[in-house]
Amino acid sequence: MTIRLEPVDVRGADREALTTFLTSGPWPFHVRTRPTREQVAADVDGGRYDEDAEALWVLADGERVGLGVLEDLTDDTPVLDLRLAPAARGRGLGLPALRALTDHLFTTQPAARRFEAQTREDNVAMRRVLLRAGFVKEAHYREGWPVEDGPALASVAYAMLRRDWESGTTTPLVWDDLAL
Repeated sequence: MTIRLEPVDVRGADREALTTFLTSGPWPFHVRTRPTREQVAADVDGGRYDEDAEALWVLADGERVGLGVLEDLTDDTPVLDLRLAPAARGRGLGLPALRALTDHLFTTQPAARRFEAQTREDNVAMRRVLLRAGFVKEAHYREGWPVEDGPALASVAYAMLRRDWESGTTTPLVWDDLAL
């Protein structure tokens, strides 16, 4: 399967397609699990996808299957938001989509030295995809992710270093570096 990325024209030709995609949810592992058309419009009009971000359609063999948003692009540690359409989940697309987005980020953003992703502790599929792609778990924020209809869950942070992406290696993280 061939994964390709295509820019999203959020304020022009793709605005309606973006709105339809984001309101087609559910997005069970996002803070806003069922965004409304009004919320998407407010995000677009408020600049969520403008200068400091890049929205990209994820295409699998030409079929639009997801949306990747690279955020905080003016920082040296951009952040990922990846959503696969409900019909695309469970088809093995997460890993090639993440790799394509990582390659795109480090190829187009020379100042980026890290690429970060956060997800909920119960999003096991995404956590496995991040590890398989070479991302390293760097944090586990207890009760750090608000949940609409329940108690907060842990937010788990992963990152890929540019040097690891370039070399194809993984720099280990020392968790227990301080003894009491």
